[in-house]
Amino acid sequence: MEKNRIERDELEAIIRPYTEIEGIDAAGLSSLDGLLVAWSGDNGPDPEVIAAHAASMLASFKTMAEELGTTLPRLLNLELTGHDLILAPLNRDLVLILVGRKDAIGKLTGKVRASV
Repeated sequence: MEKNRIERDELEAIIRPYTEIEGIDAAGLSSLDGLLVAWSGDNGPDPEVIAAHAASMLASFKTMAEELGTTLPRLLNLELTGHDLILAPLNRDLVLILVGRKDAIGKLTGKVRASV
């Protein structure tokens, strides 16, 4: 039990700095198969649904990347009306998910790209 608590604390420490940025509504981690691992956000979208869709999108883009002779995308920036998203695989197992206002996501895109 203590080991699981430590791992969860470490995972939450990855997303905590993002949730402190003005304009970021939610930050999370999911597995590449869509399992929600950690989430922090206020009254926003259903985190389990977002994690599942993020995995599905990354799988589609991975297939496209392979067709182009490359590997898993380093970063996906999705611009929507109302919220923008960043999906960034951190490693072979975890995906960083950021949800926020266009201005906040725009400022973070370069920083996230440099860190993955």
